[in-house]
Amino acid sequence: MKIDIAKLSLVQNVIKAYEQIRDEEVDHLQQMVDNIKLEQWRAGAQQFITEAKKVSSGFRAQYTFLFLPGSAQRTYFGASL
Repeated sequence: MKIDIAKLSLVQNVIKAYEQIRDEEVDHLQQMVDNIKLEQWRAGAQQFITEAKKVSSGFRAQYTFLFLPGSAQRTYFGASL
């Protein structure tokens, strides 16, 4: 059995080309997955920020009602503040 060096070299080049294409596709898919994860993280962070703003607004309203002068008459357990 005689091995043709030219054919072997051609096959090796084809294999290298396929491996390069595969690596590029894997990198592209990994980038897509990373982008999806980033968007999911941003969506989760935005939900957290929105919830924190709601809580903060509630505390601000309570503070304004209880402690700022000139607000409406306030009572706490029947005693004026």
